[in-house]
Amino acid sequence: PNGEEENQQSMLVQNVRLWMSLHHWSIVGSKDKESEVVFIGDSLVQLMHQCKIWQKLFSPLHTLNFGIGRQNQGVSLPETIT
Repeated sequence: PNGEEENQQSMLVQNVRLWMSLHHWSIVGSKDKESEVVFIGDSLVQLMHQCKIWQKLFSPLHTLNFGIGRQNQGVSLPETIT
């Protein structure tokens, strides 16, 4: 592999490690919560809880938000899951 490929592989490994860390934190934080709706996605999903419509429509449903900021959907879920 050339330098560019090695850099891409390194960034992918870092993204997967970040995702796994955030995933673990999300699971621990939601372990005892019951929800009717779960969102999984990128930074747009992550920021949804800041909108007024979130409080009006989704909070009453005990919604869980597993959005991960600064990620695109290509690395939001590891390839082993998709």
